[in-house]
Amino acid sequence: MKQDGARLQHARPSRIFPPGGHDTTIRVAIIADGMPSGGTERQIVALLKGLRQSCRSIETLFGVLVKGGAREHEAMLWANEVLPIRQQHQLDITLAWSVVRLVRRYRVDVVHTFGSIADLAGCAASRMAGAKFVNGSIRSARRKLSKRDRLSKLTMPFADLIVANSRAGLRAFGMDKLGTARVIYNGMDLASLSGVGKIDFPAPFICMVGNFTAKKDQKALIEAFPLVLKQHPDYRLVLIGRGDRETHCRQVIDRLGLIDRVVIVNDCDEPAPWIEGATVCVLLSPDGEGLSNVIMEYCAHGKPVVATDLGGNDEIIEDGASGVLLQSHDSDTVGSALLALLNDKEKMERIGRRAGEIIQERFHLQRMIDDYVELYFYVVKKK
Repeated sequence: MKQDGARLQHARPSRIFPPGGHDTTIRVAIIADGMPSGGTERQIVALLKGLRQSCRSIETLFGVLVKGGAREHEAMLWANEVLPIRQQHQLDITLAWSVVRLVRRYRVDVVHTFGSIADLAGCAASRMAGAKFVNGSIRSARRKLSKRDRLSKLTMPFADLIVANSRAGLRAFGMDKLGTARVIYNGMDLASLSGVGKIDFPAPFICMVGNFTAKKDQKALIEAFPLVLKQHPDYRLVLIGRGDRETHCRQVIDRLGLIDRVVIVNDCDEPAPWIEGATVCVLLSPDGEGLSNVIMEYCAHGKPVVATDLGGNDEIIEDGASGVLLQSHDSDTVGSALLALLNDKEKMERIGRRAGEIIQERFHLQRMIDDYVELYFYVVKKK
């Protein structure tokens, strides 16, 4: 479905909170259910790092409930202080009482939560300790909310502000009409991409980064790839990720006789060199995305993107101008979209260039940091 960018333009406020001077210091406790290696956790680390490096008016305290995640150490490194939160098990809501004590002891002004149990604890702690409550758990735009999503949703009417990373996410949670709901888009650290080199790979390739779970549809891409090979037999398909559906995807690869044409990379923590080396990048998401970090990374590398037209993907991609949005995952639709790009080098370059411009204009990291700074000061002053 083509669009002229008007809908995307409407979703880009230049300033989401009233401007004002920051003549005081406020203390923000960022509390997460866990810190595995995912998009939300990457953004939490980026937020802590950005605040530490560029805003002396904000002091951050970081707490995590389920310990041992891949990004926990990074978050602790960039926070001004670490909250010693103790949790007996994953659904231990009694930890709210310990969070109350910590919020009081550390004189926290704002409790900002990510995750359903953190939401419950943060909601209770902020009310009992007199702090402001910011619910940051809308990070997806699933067509059907999970049990944890519904648990988070219960706390949202009690939040001083609800912050989503996409308008699609607000709609999915039914919070788009609430006066306390806001959108702050994820931010990309563009400086970190300057030294990224291409992976040393012996053939041109199409790339999809995403774990092998029900949330991603590598199978549809594999089944469409023979259509690409008929016109571009030198190409390969590279799938980067981990997950319990990898075995099934390998069976599909074997059934279609693509063992020498499709490569699965399941030991990659930094996919940037693969993205840089790819000709076209793909993300097929049958349940939609909130604001996809992977799509943003594709665009930041100047790659033409093929993605599902669900969730917040149209808040990043201008269909036909900076990427291609698909209404269906059937083989003909996916294969035809890929061939339309591969058969028109000028179009690929134009789309990739526009994708990079959009990230520069709307999704750079400093904008995200600035918006969060305004948010924290706004909510503290909010009566």
